[in-house]
Amino acid sequence: MGGAALVVAFLLALAPGTLSGLGGGLWGLDSIPWTPIALLPWLALAGCPRTRPPASSPAAVVGMLLPLLALSIARDLSLGEDPTTLLTLAGWGVVVCAGLALASRRGTTLHAAAWWLALPLAASLEVARLYVGELSADGALARALAASPLVWATHAVGTLHASPAPGLTVPIGPLAVVALLVLAGGRGRHQVEGTEEGR
Repeated sequence: MGGAALVVAFLLALAPGTLSGLGGGLWGLDSIPWTPIALLPWLALAGCPRTRPPASSPAAVVGMLLPLLALSIARDLSLGEDPTTLLTLAGWGVVVCAGLALASRRGTTLHAAAWWLALPLAASLEVARLYVGELSADGALARALAASPLVWATHAVGTLHASPAPGLTVPIGPLAVVALLVLAGGRGRHQVEGTEEGR
């Protein structure tokens, strides 16, 4: 994750609190949990493919994510959300973000293609699925798209209110996607180029 992407993710994660403070209930953000919303920009940008090694390590990405995530959790707890569910979601969100950041450091073409399929395309298809009548009833498509980390976090906005919250225990789909992205990177173009430069 480059410096600009870190700044963008940080600002986007601040957006719910800023918009809610500016417009009161105008944005409709007062009644929804902010924890999954705070995760979304980090999930979207942490694994972004790049042509050269990113300046920030997975640890730096997690370090930037944690303060905003803690603020979102505190806000959601003050509104009566279940602490166990929030901490489970946040914990797995951090693991998935770190995995996506690790995968992006490998920088192969296969990783880039897999990232585009598993994150932006899957999230776009999920939006289409929800609004197209014939697709919205397709359970197999819904299960496949739910493996996307972006779709998982988006669904968490609605499932946090459920008791007990289904699907927030272990996000097997997103973890599998992260593992595939790490494997798709293989040894990684950036690592190979660094080895060749050192010779």
